[in-house]
Amino acid sequence: MYQRLLIIIFIALTLFTGSCKKDKTTETTTITVSGVDLKPNFFQLDGKIVGIDADIAAQAMQNAGISAEFNMASSPDEAYQAALAGPGQALLTLTYTAERKDLFKWAGPTSKSDYVILAKASSGVGVHISIEASKSIESIAAVEGWPETTILEDMGFNNLYYYNSFDDAIAAFKNDEVKAIASDMFQVIGSLSSEYFIQEQINPACIYYPVFYFIAFSKDVDDQVVSDCQSAIDAMKTNGTEFFDLFRGYVPFATPYMIPGLIQLTTEINPPFNYIASMSGAVVNLTTSLSYYIVLN
Repeated sequence: MYQRLLIIIFIALTLFTGSCKKDKTTETTTITVSGVDLKPNFFQLDGKIVGIDADIAAQAMQNAGISAEFNMASSPDEAYQAALAGPGQALLTLTYTAERKDLFKWAGPTSKSDYVILAKASSGVGVHISIEASKSIESIAAVEGWPETTILEDMGFNNLYYYNSFDDAIAAFKNDEVKAIASDMFQVIGSLSSEYFIQEQINPACIYYPVFYFIAFSKDVDDQVVSDCQSAIDAMKTNGTEFFDLFRGYVPFATPYMIPGLIQLTTEINPPFNYIASMSGAVVNLTTSLSYYIVLN
């Protein structure tokens, strides 16, 4: 009887010790967080990786006690494949989609933006025209393979002029080689000065897709790590102005509606209920007086 009791105690201690080691490994594992150059979300400044998503992810992980090492990937495909393969990987500024849902473990959103078609006033393209009307624009610069582009392709756009990089697309737009450009709104803002926006009177011809950016963890990352990161992000949004302050550090004209909340309400442009209230350079304010068309994201 005594020997049997000793065996039971030994097994229990062994299991407990193993459990403690497992917990300790989970807590101390360093997550490699990658991204690609995408101002103002993720980029290098004075040798340090910064940006909206980089800063928010770094602060959230620090608050959650998660060890993280940030890395600049050389291409979107390299970063994406690393996050898919693991182990201990995370990818920033990735759009959550139904197709990607089960490929990663998600925390966020860390930021939001809009996919827009932008045009200069001199182009003759209207402001805030419909998606169908946008299909008649003579030429729209688009980066081949990017979500901004594939969404327009799925909508039936046949007026896209393809470029291999965003730099090439924005150069074509600036040099009037195309009438408009399709892009993430903040990426254009990060690439062109506010003076250029005002001088050229660059306006949104069509806001065609709201986008939310998340941290995508590789599937091997412990669920508790992902949960702790999510809780830290949520706390940053609700406990004071920490989240907003970090966001506004890169987008000085930011207003609260630009910040992804715990529940995000997206409305169609439908005056007088929901509409763009003012435009001054790159500044866009959304005024919502009554919402009857609401999508919960």
